[in-house]
Amino acid sequence: MRLLAVALSLGFVLADSASAAPAETSNSEAEARSQLIARAASIATRLQSGSLESVADEFHYPSSYTEQQRVDDRKIIRRQLAVLTQQFGELETFTLTPTAQPFYRIAVGSVSNAYWDNLPNEGISAGVSFNTTNKKISRAVLAFTFYFTNQRFELRSIEFGLGADQPNAQERMAAIGIMLDTPGK
Repeated sequence: MRLLAVALSLGFVLADSASAAPAETSNSEAEARSQLIARAASIATRLQSGSLESVADEFHYPSSYTEQQRVDDRKIIRRQLAVLTQQFGELETFTLTPTAQPFYRIAVGSVSNAYWDNLPNEGISAGVSFNTTNKKISRAVLAFTFYFTNQRFELRSIEFGLGADQPNAQERMAAIGIMLDTPGK
């Protein structure tokens, strides 16, 4: 069994490009962006309701995987999502991020970065980010990364994070990350 993608890093939440689409953006690009935002919101709503199995089903799993590999990966993803939702507390609200902001994040995904690096994606990767309020952490970030492959956008990762301007954000996220690597937590 391989380790699923779990990373702690400083990243940037990107502004919603759909609400301020440049003039050269085509209608089909704006429509695709709108669909990704709706898909990310749907996944966030399922996280909010605690439907972790449904969320785990959203991730991309390679066609070369056996059914047992898919079952095993979904189980690990559900556990990681459960740890993150327990540490952040119940997701109370989420709003589309209006501006770019740096944040410390933990990313949960189904396959390694090397796998994604070897896929042809026609140069398209997209992210959708939300500012959130949670039961335990009043100001957080929930971000989704999608990757274009197989003629559609596939969910690559879900990132939970804290703004870089928050006190002890890096240390708090590192402590949560340790819990993801500790079975049974």
